[in-house]
Amino acid sequence: MAKISVVLPVHNGLPYLIDSVNSVLNQTFTDFEFLICDDASTDDSFELLKTIKDKRIKLFKNEQNRGLFPTLNFLIKNATTNWIHLWSQDDIMYPNCLEEEVKFIDKHPEVPFFFSQVDIIDETGKIIKKYNANYTNEIISERHLIKVSILAGSITGNISTTVINKTEVERVGYFREDFKYSGDFDLWERLSRGKNIGVINQALIKLREHKEQQSKNPQAKIFQLRENKIILNNWLKRIDSTIIKKKAIRGINWKIKPMFLGFGIAMLKQKGRKAARPYFAELNKWESIFTLSFKYVFLKLLDILGLKQKFYYFLFYKGYYD
Repeated sequence: MAKISVVLPVHNGLPYLIDSVNSVLNQTFTDFEFLICDDASTDDSFELLKTIKDKRIKLFKNEQNRGLFPTLNFLIKNATTNWIHLWSQDDIMYPNCLEEEVKFIDKHPEVPFFFSQVDIIDETGKIIKKYNANYTNEIISERHLIKVSILAGSITGNISTTVINKTEVERVGYFREDFKYSGDFDLWERLSRGKNIGVINQALIKLREHKEQQSKNPQAKIFQLRENKIILNNWLKRIDSTIIKKKAIRGINWKIKPMFLGFGIAMLKQKGRKAARPYFAELNKWESIFTLSFKYVFLKLLDILGLKQKFYYFLFYKGYYD
C-alpha cells in the first residue's frame, strides 16, 4: 500500500499542467498514488492527461463542472492512504518534496495537517521570490495558529503546500462545497480545533503566480470577502482571553477590512465600476464604505509618514502574540 497520496483537481490546466504533473512523477520518493480529476475542462487538459502512462496515476473526469472543493472531496474520498498532499495544476514540486513530507509524517503523526514553505515563480518558471526562514519550530500551537489566522489569513498560503490527515478530515467533515474561494481556510479552522499543526521549514514547492488565476477574478473576490467574514468569526470564538479578543477585533477593523477595501479599489481601477460595484455592495454589509474609506486614507497617510506599523503595534499587536 502506498505511503502518501497526491490529489490534483484540474480545470483548463494548460499550459502549466504537464510541468505540474511531471514534477510529481519525478519525486525521489516513489511509493505514492496520484489521483487526478479533470473537472469538465474545455481545453485539451483531459486529452493530455490520458497520454501520460504511469501506474501510480488514477484518472477521473467530471462530466459537468463541479468546482474546486467538490472535486477535492471526491479525490480525498477515493484516496487509499491516510496522508494526502493537495496539489495544484499551476505549481511545481521540488524533487524531494514527498520524501521530506513522509519524514515529517513519521516524526509527527499526531497533527491533523501540515504545510511546507514555498519559492514563488512567474509564468515562465523563473523564481521571483525565495523563501527566507521565518519559523523556528516544526509544531505551531493551536493558540498561536488562531492569532495568526485572524490577522494574516490562511497560514498555509495555498492548498498545494498542504498535507492533510484523512482520518481527521473525516472526523470534522470535508471541504464545504458551498464555499467557492476560502474552503481551505475554513477546513484549517475546523481541523485545528483542539489540535496543534505542523510546518516544514524549507521550500518544497514552486508556487506560480500568473494572470489567469482564480484569485484575480472579481467574482472570486466577492466569495473571498463573504466567506472570510464567516471564518474570521469562527476563529474569534476560539480566543479565550478578553484582552486578546479585543486586540484581534481591532486588527480586523483596522487591518483586514481596509485590506479588503484595497482589493475593491484595485478592482475598480483594473475592471471598472460595473465589475467593482457588487464587491463594494458586499463589503458595505460588513462596514460602511464611508468609514472604511476614512480608515484607508488615514492608514495611507501613516504609511507615507512611516508610522503605520507603529500604529498597528500600539493598537493591537503589542502583547498579542505573547
